[in-house]
Amino acid sequence: MVAGEVIWKIKLMKNLKWRKHSLTLAVAAISATIFSGSVIAGPVVSGNVISCTDEGWHQVQVQGTYESLCQGGRQCTVPAGAYIVINHSTGERFENIPVADDEGDSVSAPASVAATG
Repeated sequence: MVAGEVIWKIKLMKNLKWRKHSLTLAVAAISATIFSGSVIAGPVVSGNVISCTDEGWHQVQVQGTYESLCQGGRQCTVPAGAYIVINHSTGERFENIPVADDEGDSVSAPASVAATG
């Protein structure tokens, strides 16, 4: 082996070791984010109930008019339409949350709501 080849191989091995270390740190950072609960969990719709899966003070608004329908609870029963859910504790905002009627069609004007939670 020529001296230049040896030096090149040593530099290559150091570079690969550095890349492996960087990848390990990146995986650790991603894992810490996921397991710390920092992953944004959006609202879940089941029938005509919008549920928030995370802690915080939530508000549900009508998409377009910004009329507030439910505040403070983790669930909000709404008629068919499109909604905005805001977690005021974290600042997270979820827009265009669809709630369908019995036929599966979304409509924009809710008639009445009932907050639970």
